[in-house]
Amino acid sequence: LFNPNLSGENFRTKREWLKDSPLLVYTGTFGMINGVTYLVDIAEQLLFLNSNVKILLLGHGSEFSMVNSYAREKNVLNTNLFIEPSIKKEELPEVLAAADLASNIVINVPELWNNSANKFFDALASGTPVLINSGGWQAELIEREEIGIVTYGLSLYDAAIKIDQFLH
Repeated sequence: LFNPNLSGENFRTKREWLKDSPLLVYTGTFGMINGVTYLVDIAEQLLFLNSNVKILLLGHGSEFSMVNSYAREKNVLNTNLFIEPSIKKEELPEVLAAADLASNIVINVPELWNNSANKFFDALASGTPVLINSGGWQAELIEREEIGIVTYGLSLYDAAIKIDQFLH
């Protein structure tokens, strides 16, 4: 399904808010272990930095409504953070082709660092750099092979600076 030469132009064109802004995507479950609110907090910090980076959260799960409410509370929803329901796996290559950075986010529990989430491998297969906020083998691989960024151990502000700098 994935091809680093695939164009994401159609995906970008359909989203008036995106234009030519750098795009960070999260695709997957909005569940307790995923910690998707981390990206809401990153969006808030990116606003403080006057960054033009946009974040798109695509998915579903038990915390979908809570993440929406939290984003609205932080005044980032539909400003620099956008939320859409999950998509079919067949549509994912176009999303990753449009993205400048994909993400594999988890809550800060070291046992979760050994996860092998499809979103990590999908990003690699598409040639899209990956952001993770944890340690473990994925962090080591990302840093060793220079295929994305790791924000583990950084404050939200410092993580936002790192993301902004990476995307520019």
